[in-house]
Amino acid sequence: GYVALFASAFPLACVAAAVSNFVELRVDAFKLSKQMRRPLYWGAQDIGTWAQVLGALSWLALLINVLIIAFTDWRLRNDLIIPLIARKGGFCDRDYDYPNSVNRTWSDDCRTNVQSCYALIGGESWLPASTFLSEDTSTTKQFVNDGLCDAKSSLYDNELCDWCKARINSVIFWQAMFVIGMEHLLIILKITIAWSVPDVPREVLRQTARRKFNKGLLASARLGAPQS
Repeated sequence: GYVALFASAFPLACVAAAVSNFVELRVDAFKLSKQMRRPLYWGAQDIGTWAQVLGALSWLALLINVLIIAFTDWRLRNDLIIPLIARKGGFCDRDYDYPNSVNRTWSDDCRTNVQSCYALIGGESWLPASTFLSEDTSTTKQFVNDGLCDAKSSLYDNELCDWCKARINSVIFWQAMFVIGMEHLLIILKITIAWSVPDVPREVLRQTARRKFNKGLLASARLGAPQS
């Protein structure tokens, strides 16, 4: 379940789970054949309720992984979504010595300005922690919520706060559009694969039909009925 639901967060978990399952399989085989009495065999037609559980898990994993990619992957945001919503496709030539110098290009919806709304105080050269964070602060803070929109901060600027909030809302909207589009695409792909790959291989169906036919012949012979 963890591997399926959060595969996009840690792709190597799939490899680790495969290795773990292989080791567990061999250990259980050795234990059942060498260390303890072999259990009685109980036949079953299928895996029962687990089929519905795994099916529901696969649909849930599809949605969760798309959400993780859309709202946590900064490369998707900076390299795909922000260039799409930026009215000026290039980067702004602006002074990064903010706020010591007057910056007159913040109103331009270019990639640089939109990306700057996601900056971290203490994580950018133009937002040094020594200048904008107190000495007892041990983590970075958000440039918008803890700076531009915080009346107690030296970075407070109501106009820039409104600009950044509008830009962030636009990014969130297109992230949601990405989720909807990618989700529908994967659903179509999943249904197509499920339709094209049979649940039971043809050879198994053929052997099952042959076995039923032979059982019918044997039963007819035992009853003395004429064979066709």
